[in-house]
Amino acid sequence: KSGQAGDSFAEDEKQSAYFAEFLRIFQEAGLQRRQGSTPREFLGTVSRHGLIRGEFDPMMDYHYARRYEDAAEDRAREDEFLATAREMEARLRRKQES
Repeated sequence: KSGQAGDSFAEDEKQSAYFAEFLRIFQEAGLQRRQGSTPREFLGTVSRHGLIRGEFDPMMDYHYARRYEDAAEDRAREDEFLATAREMEARLRRKQES
């Protein structure tokens, strides 16, 4: 756990559409991040609430690799992550409607 600016959600949200969508969907579902929490900590919070079962683990691994390990951008994977996030949003909406 680091207090560095690199762990800032604001910076993460500006970085990628797929990650901003991930945050928006679960925050709209009522899961607010703790002040200063890292992206992985927020993923853990979402998981502990039973809303996911590992489907966002590859996205988080990629996100950290891009952000902290200077990994190459992969637009096809980012598009897949964005699609996964939108599928999750639809699933959460159906659950609320039932």
